[in-house]
Amino acid sequence: MTQPFDAQHPADLVIHGARVLTVDPQLGEIPNARLVIHKCLLVEVGPDDPSKPMPPARRTINLTGRVITPGFVNVHT
Repeated sequence: MTQPFDAQHPADLVIHGARVLTVDPQLGEIPNARLVIHKCLLVEVGPDDPSKPMPPARRTINLTGRVITPGFVNVHT
């Protein structure tokens, strides 16, 4: 998990509720994740803990029931 997002300005995008499949053995699969994107960078990825307030964001998307995967690229085409 990355460090919780702590900024004086709102994040550009917060995505929450989705199941995230990572290629990081330490993170593995995160069944109910929160992703925070700020200035085109993924600055936080980890469990969506309901006890922690949602960070302020310009846009928030609830993707409950959806799956997020890394951008797999087929280099053979």
